[in-house]
Amino acid sequence: GSGKSALIANWVNKKLEQAQSSKFMLRTSSTIRIDKAMSTDVDTVDWTRPNIIERYIECSNYTNAIGTLHLINSEICNLYSLDVKLDYADAVDQFRDILELVSVRAPTQRPLVIVLDGLDHMTGKSDRYLGWLPDKYPPGTALLAS
Repeated sequence: GSGKSALIANWVNKKLEQAQSSKFMLRTSSTIRIDKAMSTDVDTVDWTRPNIIERYIECSNYTNAIGTLHLINSEICNLYSLDVKLDYADAVDQFRDILELVSVRAPTQRPLVIVLDGLDHMTGKSDRYLGWLPDKYPPGTALLAS
């Protein structure tokens, strides 16, 4: 490939290393922009020590949208001590609801970055169209996807 997975993995590792002593800025929308300084022309959130959930689809046991989101939902609930009864069949809607719950907690707890790599390796044809991912992310949550 072109090295996207390695680039993303290195970005995650650097952010985890820097999390103790530095801040980084993320634009919380369907795209993420990394800034070193505060910008007044975009909505930015000051993120220190975010929780980062990584999923590399090609290396995963789940290569479909529902299985991937179900695992992510479970990990988010564990990270934020959310009492949500997870339902595999309802994973897409639950993902959106869980992100809203994280958004409420993010000001007092660590914000959330979800990293999804290898979306072109999703097995379902409709999964590759990404309709299962939200168009917008609530404050305190962000997505980095390739």
